[in-house]
Order: sequence, then C-alpha cells, then structure tokens
Amino acid sequence: MASGRTHALITATLAMPTAATVGLLLSQGDVKLALIAGMGGLSGLLLHPDQDLDHLDFYEHRIIKWSWGLLAFWVGWWIPYGRLIPHRHWLSHTPFIGTIGRVMYLVVYLVIHYLVLTEGLHIRIEIQIELISIIYWVIGLSIADIGHWLADGMP
Repeated sequence: MASGRTHALITATLAMPTAATVGLLLSQGDVKLALIAGMGGLSGLLLHPDQDLDHLDFYEHRIIKWSWGLLAFWVGWWIPYGRLIPHRHWLSHTPFIGTIGRVMYLVVYLVIHYLVLTEGLHIRIEIQIELISIIYWVIGLSIADIGHWLADGMP
C-alpha cells in the first residue's frame, strides 16, 4: 500500500497526461473539456479514495495547516463517510464505483450548503453546469483513482 505522499504525487502527475489525452481524443480538440478532465484529475488531491479513513491523515492535517484552518470544514465533512465505509472497501477504492460514490457524497454536501446559504441569506443563486463538463471532470477524477488503486496493488 502506497503512502499518502506517493498517492498525491501520482495524482498530480496524471493530471497533465489526462488533459492531453482527452484533448487528443476529442474530435474537435476541445481545450475546455480537456482542461476540465485535467482539473478532475487534480481534484483527486482533495477527493481521493482514502476519504474512507475514519481519522485525519498526514495530508488532511496539511490541508488544514496550508489553508489556515479554512478547509477544516472539508476534512470534517468526510469523517462520517470514513466511519460508514471501512478503509480500502470496494465501495470507496474501486475505480468508477468509488469515484461515483464520493461524487454523490460531495453532491449532498453542496446541496446542503446551497440550501443553508439560500435560506439563511434569502437570496437566489442560479447554478448552470453543463452535464458534459461534469462527465469529463468525473473522467479525470476516475483516472486519478485508477492511479491510486494501482499504487495500492489492487488490480
């Protein structure tokens, strides 16, 4: 099993080739979707399969430190997820299945925050996201998850 540092290095390293490959595979060479796929891969640094740990790991401590505590809410949000799903369980560590599970958990987080923000401040926020952009973001995140999965020796 690879360390958190190794996983982060693999995730960051895969982001650029992911963007380049997606850009080459698209018939129009859509730079926007290629960049979104690369950003999806980079988002694997914050949305990785080891979110299933029921305690703070080395990088979560660093995230809190680097953000001067501003991202502590992010780390805290994943504690219930880590308690519900055992570490290295197929629901969290299998590429695509684990990716979609974490994305759905993130969607719940975003919906709760949206509702609290719009109700608490009595404002209306319009969110317009293209489905194709979400698909390419998830593709990039899935590629990062595959790198994590392979580094853990789980082919």
